[in-house]
Amino acid sequence: MNAGSPIPVVYLDGSAVGAFDIFNPNDWQTETRGVIHSCATELAVLQYSAKRIGTICLSAKDLCRPHFENLRRQWQTSPWDLAKTVFYGQLPELHVLVAGFFAGLKSLLDLNAQLLSTEGVVGVSLDGFHRVKDVYGGVVVNALDRNAKHGKKHVAKAIRELITEHKKLWIDGVIGARNLLVHPTRGAQQLMFELQVESRDGLLLYRNAVPPHVGSAPISDYAVARVEDIKGFSSSLLTKLREAA
Repeated sequence: MNAGSPIPVVYLDGSAVGAFDIFNPNDWQTETRGVIHSCATELAVLQYSAKRIGTICLSAKDLCRPHFENLRRQWQTSPWDLAKTVFYGQLPELHVLVAGFFAGLKSLLDLNAQLLSTEGVVGVSLDGFHRVKDVYGGVVVNALDRNAKHGKKHVAKAIRELITEHKKLWIDGVIGARNLLVHPTRGAQQLMFELQVESRDGLLLYRNAVPPHVGSAPISDYAVARVEDIKGFSSSLLTKLREAA
């Protein structure tokens, strides 16, 4: 901070405590401190969002019941072959949370990339985890390969290996999923619950409301897993940056 600047005092939400354990601004100096504070805030929001997504998915059947009741009234008026239709129930809050979750993951990756500049690992200014052609994070990888500062090439190599490992494990997948959400393919269903119904003895019965999936994983499980992934990646990155100090 500049001399005479007010000292920030932050009252944390419960979801933020673990985030500030990983990203503790008091452990860092100069420009890095501000980036670390932003990282902590972004991780806290991701943790909150994942928890809220899970809560909604656990209550999906009850939350989507009004959609089923509307469907049931229509079907009883003029029944049709259920095998020829698929039913979706929209809950706008889930859409907002998931869209924000994917944006937050990308933002935290962007902030992690900035630390390579503020900690002097590379000699160029990095402002995000940007792609080069079809390579997610290609700008960061190229900077570590070509612009590592003298005396920190070994650290740059270790961080490059860390990024490459996590790209294979989850980073490329999550950025691809985010891009599909932002730029959906034609006809793609957007973050709705699938209503599972059946007819029996002339009645329409409500079996379940299935949450959206990413690949084979329900969005609630996927969100929890990605939070753990970004925490693991960030913790490893910060350890290597401390070694470079």
